[in-house]
Amino acid sequence: MNDKIAIYLRLSLADGDLKKGSKDESNSIENQRMLLHDYIGKQEDLFGEIVEYVDDGYTGTNFNRPAFSENDCGFEAGRYKSHHGKGFIPPWS
Repeated sequence: MNDKIAIYLRLSLADGDLKKGSKDESNSIENQRMLLHDYIGKQEDLFGEIVEYVDDGYTGTNFNRPAFSENDCGFEAGRYKSHHGKGFIPPWS
């Protein structure tokens, strides 16, 4: 059985603080990561390697996002036993 867990993190440039100063990642992405890792850690039935997909600086109005597309293909190919994202309902659900 595949024990990999996919998480998807996204924030648009319009909403974030990406590339301000020396930041490589927005605060919201950091917060989403923390929330999802915390959630997964509290679930007794979720264990395994967590694989992250991050689209920091991409709009959510369409699915033309590199990490989203890669994640979508991986999920459909059965590479992950579960998928999680904050406020995210994948189109394949």
